[in-house]
Amino acid sequence: DPFAKRSCDMMMAYLIYDLFHELTFPERADRETLLHHIMGLATHLTARILGSTATCNYFMMIYIAELSTPFLHLCWAMYAMGFKETPMFKVVCVIVLISYFFVRTLWGPFMLWHCYSNGENWAKNPIDYMLYIPNCVVLVIFVLLNWMWFRALVVKFVYLPPDGKKI
Repeated sequence: DPFAKRSCDMMMAYLIYDLFHELTFPERADRETLLHHIMGLATHLTARILGSTATCNYFMMIYIAELSTPFLHLCWAMYAMGFKETPMFKVVCVIVLISYFFVRTLWGPFMLWHCYSNGENWAKNPIDYMLYIPNCVVLVIFVLLNWMWFRALVVKFVYLPPDGKKI
C-alpha cells in the first residue's frame, strides 16, 4: 500500500526530527521518550527496508494514538506561558486526559490484542512473519510506556505545583 508506506516515511521524518530535538536539548529529554522514539524509528526503518506491508498497515492504525499529541503540546505551551490558572488551560487538560486515555491507554491494548489474535495474517508473507514477534514486543513496551505516561499526566494535572516549581 503506497499510502501506508508514505505515511511510514513521514513518521520516520518526525521521529528523526524529534530525536534530534531531544538530543539537542538533553535537559528536556527523558529516557522513556528517547526509548519510545528510538524503538519507533527502528521498527519503521526495519519495516521499510524489508518491505513489510503488514507492519506498515499496522503503523497506520497505531498513528491514531497521535491524535492526543496536539492537545498535549498545547497544554505544555500554555503551562510554559503561564496560563495554568486560566479556565482554558483546565479545559485543555481535560481534553488531554480524555484523548490520551482513549487513543493511547485503551487503543494500545486493543492493538496488541488485534495483532496477536490476527497472527495468521502475518504468516502469509515470510518478511511479515519474521517481524510479527518483534512488533508484538514493541507494542507491549509502548502500551506500558503509555500507561506510565497517563499516570504521570493524571498526577501532574491533579497537582499543579506553585509558580517556579518544575512540573
